[in-house]
Amino acid sequence: MPFINLKTNVEIKDKAKVMNALWELISIIPGKTVERTMVSVEDKVAMGFAGSQEPCAMIETLVNPETNMENNPEYCLAVINRVKEELDLPEKRIYATVAAVDCWRSIK
Repeated sequence: MPFINLKTNVEIKDKAKVMNALWELISIIPGKTVERTMVSVEDKVAMGFAGSQEPCAMIETLVNPETNMENNPEYCLAVINRVKEELDLPEKRIYATVAAVDCWRSIK
């Protein structure tokens, strides 16, 4: 189950639209689907970058350790571009990461 967490210090007027945009991109990562992906969008977060509180965003995607990571650069670039478009943020103030997490649990 991938988990995409977007945090930004700007207001997001249409969170559902941004969530759907992030879901669309998860298939860039081999074997990942919308049906198994959780998304969180947090706006108006107290955050800054490079000594400034100007508009910025961080997108963190967590996956299991068995995930094929070869498409990470393509995925991160796509996520940055989509967030840039959706939130009208400067590209140089948006960062994206993909990290593998060892332990995933849910109650079935």
